[in-house]
Amino acid sequence: MTTRRLNIAVLVVIGLAVLACPWYLGTVSLRLMTEVLYYALFAVSLNLITGFGGLLSFGHAAYFGVGAYVTALSLLHIKGLGLIPALLMGGLAAAVIGAFFSIFLIRVSGTYYAMLTLAFNQLLYAVALKWRDVTGGDDGLGGFPKPPLHIPLIGGIDMTNTANFYWFTAVVIGVMLFLAWHLIRTPLGVSIVLLRENEERARFLGHRTATTRFYLFTIAAFLAGIAGSMFALFQEFVSTGSIDIFKAVDVILMMVIGGVGHFFGPMLGALFMVFVGDWLSRLTDMWEFYIGAFFIAMVLYFRGGLISLMLYAWFWLQRLLSGLLGRRAAS
Repeated sequence: MTTRRLNIAVLVVIGLAVLACPWYLGTVSLRLMTEVLYYALFAVSLNLITGFGGLLSFGHAAYFGVGAYVTALSLLHIKGLGLIPALLMGGLAAAVIGAFFSIFLIRVSGTYYAMLTLAFNQLLYAVALKWRDVTGGDDGLGGFPKPPLHIPLIGGIDMTNTANFYWFTAVVIGVMLFLAWHLIRTPLGVSIVLLRENEERARFLGHRTATTRFYLFTIAAFLAGIAGSMFALFQEFVSTGSIDIFKAVDVILMMVIGGVGHFFGPMLGALFMVFVGDWLSRLTDMWEFYIGAFFIAMVLYFRGGLISLMLYAWFWLQRLLSGLLGRRAAS
């Protein structure tokens, strides 16, 4: 019980530190932290499919890009649209696309699944690139408004303010992460993990594997769509870069470097990719080479990711603290 309380206390401290970022970070660092938040949700959504569902997707950027484009288009063409409705429209549009793609994806697994996700991603990328009248093509979409957040009895909160938007992002992403965390503890989450471990046994036990995968892909697409919508609102610009293969690779890097199969691993990977990537890019034009080399080293020598290193260090710190407290109590 003491260990559990200590873990909860650490999570509370981390949560408070995240919320307090506008009070001790500069504008540039605060913008980077905002990126960390929505990329963390993006990586967690992929981890639901790969880490818990056992299926590697090379096309997860499709849902991120759909969320970004739909939110941008909604704000451009629907006069007076509120912030929350624009955000939800992006997430729901991604969920619809995820549900449609899942009709085909639930029929395959392994290499065929990975290649099919890549094909779907490239299909949507081609649509975004060629349908210039709607998406802007290479030029992208910009100039859409960032509406204020209206709260009853309080009024409108200006979202063009960096600190205000950061807090809004932290609350939205926090709610989405909690829903994802709760999902893996529900009967549906147990079914998802069972599919990863032994799909044939899951069928024998009466689990509807196709239905489980359908729900998994749809929920993961919704979460990725919300992340993409936050990206669009934050950047105030959307281009094909939000839906191309490079974005799909970025989220895989975040997930693997952070730790596949650990719920908090992708969040750590997002933090690493954003801050270390920014630091390296200011030092050298070859920063992507060093990120790639680090990724290779993690895959070859420490597949548990950064989260496993932290958990290992935390385990020994707990043992040290327990020993010190035990000696003090004995004395």
